[in-house]
Amino acid sequence: MQRQQRGLRNRSLEHVTLARQEVGLAHFHSTLDRHLAEEARS
Repeated sequence: MQRQQRGLRNRSLEHVTLARQEVGLAHFHSTLDRHLAEEARS
């Protein structure tokens, strides 16, 4: 696992490829963050 984490910290890495489940989870968190931010402004 340490080897993968070192790779993720590589400054020349421009993007991360996510697995299908990770894409869904990332979308969920993005949507949740957006809704919580909207609620905080109201």
